[in-house]
Amino acid sequence: MTTLYEVYKCEKCGNITVVFHPSA
Repeated sequence: MTTLYEVYKCEKCGNITVVFHPSA
């Protein structure tokens, strides 16, 4: 089982968006 963990930095809002994609 593999997992994809991505972190995006929003320059406009200054917030950090964490996207977690579970892959079977």
